[in-house]
Amino acid sequence: MQNNIGDIKLTNISTLTPNPKNPNIHTDEQIARIANIIKNQGWRSPIVVSNLSGFVVAGHGRLEAAKMLGMNQVPVSYQDFTTEAQEKAHLLADNRLSELSELDNTKLKDLLQELDTGEIDMDLTGFDNEEIQALMTQYFQGDDLGDDLDAKLEIMKNTQLRQLLLIMEQAEFEEIIDKLEKLKEKHGWENNNEAIITLIRDAS
Repeated sequence: MQNNIGDIKLTNISTLTPNPKNPNIHTDEQIARIANIIKNQGWRSPIVVSNLSGFVVAGHGRLEAAKMLGMNQVPVSYQDFTTEAQEKAHLLADNRLSELSELDNTKLKDLLQELDTGEIDMDLTGFDNEEIQALMTQYFQGDDLGDDLDAKLEIMKNTQLRQLLLIMEQAEFEEIIDKLEKLKEKHGWENNNEAIITLIRDAS
C-alpha cells in the first residue's frame, strides 16, 4: 500500500488553482456551513493539490470557505499522481464516494441529542436547526413507556422537542402529552409522530 499523503504546508490562497474540470458544484449555503465549521473548529482536513498539474484535486469547497472567511493561507497536502488519468479519477472519487454513504437516522438522532446540551453551536454538526428539529420530531421516542408520565417528560426535556413548547407559548408538559394522547386516540395513531406534527401545524 502506497503512502501518498504528501507534505502538508501552509500555502497562500492566491497560488491555488481550482481544477477547471471539477464537476462538483458547491452552493453558497454549503460553503457558508463549511466556513462556519472552519471558523469554530479550525482545519481538520487539508486541501489536496496535485504536483502533476498544480490543480486542486480535493477540497474545492474548503478553499471557497477559506476565501469567504478572508483567509490568506490554508493547509495544503501536495500529492503525487502518476498520470492525469489517476488524478482525474481521484477528483471524481472524492466527490462520488461521499455521496454513496447512508445515514442511520436513529444513530444520527442519538448523536444530535447527546450534543444538544448548549456546550457547542449545533450548526457545527453541519445540520441547521430546522433539519435537527424535523429529525427529532420524526424519531420521537416515548411510545414504549406506557403511562410513565415522568419518563415521557424527561425525554421531551432532553430533545429538540423543547422547541414545541416555544411554539405553543410555554404550554405545560402534561398538557402537551394529554393532547398527544387524545390526537392518537382520535385518529387511531399508534405512535406520537403524526400527533406531534399535527400539534406543531395547529400552533403555527
